[in-house]
Amino acid sequence: MRKYLRQNQQAKGKAANRERLALEVQLPMNERIAGVSEDLESFAAELGLVVIQRVLEAEIQQKLGKWAAQPICRHGHEPGYVIFGGRKVPLERPRLRSREDKEVPLTSYQAFQKNGKMQRAVARQLTRQCSSRDYEGAIEDCLQG
Repeated sequence: MRKYLRQNQQAKGKAANRERLALEVQLPMNERIAGVSEDLESFAAELGLVVIQRVLEAEIQQKLGKWAAQPICRHGHEPGYVIFGGRKVPLERPRLRSREDKEVPLTSYQAFQKNGKMQRAVARQLTRQCSSRDYEGAIEDCLQG
């Protein structure tokens, strides 16, 4: 009896899903895509920043080593930036110090600060003698490639 009831509920659920899909297909796709594209772009940007922060944290954990035998320790945060999507995005940069009280650089942070595409585009604009007063237009041209 239980098996019959479970199968009956599953069949009803599948039928309801088919009805929902049929209703969704009837809606105009262009309007739905236009409304979703902005949300998708913002979600992708947030996800990218989370990935960058996780990579930084993984490198920190790797450099810290085992507890009680740590040659390096955390030393707070400071304002920093990464280049993401062709733009400088502010980010809290974690700091590390060695036992000799020297700053320990994060190679992944330095890699995220380098984006040859953006630097080359800016250099190309400057060599074309782009007016520095019209830098907003130059930035938009750089972002478009």
